[in-house]
Amino acid sequence: MLNKIKMEFQDVYENAIYVVLANPTSSLQQGNPEFQIQMGQRNEYLNQWMNNNGYQSLAIITACNPKGLKVDGAENKKAMDGLKEQLEEMELPYLAAYGRNREGTWREESYCIMNISMEQSLELAHLHLQNAFVWLKPNSEPELIWPDDSQ
Repeated sequence: MLNKIKMEFQDVYENAIYVVLANPTSSLQQGNPEFQIQMGQRNEYLNQWMNNNGYQSLAIITACNPKGLKVDGAENKKAMDGLKEQLEEMELPYLAAYGRNREGTWREESYCIMNISMEQSLELAHLHLQNAFVWLKPNSEPELIWPDDSQ
């Protein structure tokens, strides 16, 4: 099943632009209220920000469109509210984020979660029926993680 999902979604996810919205304490990108993450590309501002804040990892995870099946906006909002509640219960720092295609015709709300472990990331992705999520350690390129690969 995973191979079929990868075949269908891998290009979309690998070519997406993942945008992390403003970090209010960052002076690294004055006038630029976001970080952009792309697979296979290091973002030096983001790596510097992670190092300066002592973040050991980050994951970009959504609760929208479980298993890649489009659902209506109200259902996605409810799912994202549930994910936000879980992050607050876990006491993990997070920022609003989203993934989008290069043409700007598709956008999916997400959260960028800092200092989250791989195990916690996999658990959240499984709970919210997500095909994949973005994983990043300081001074490295972002990775696309497929939770079903971990089973």
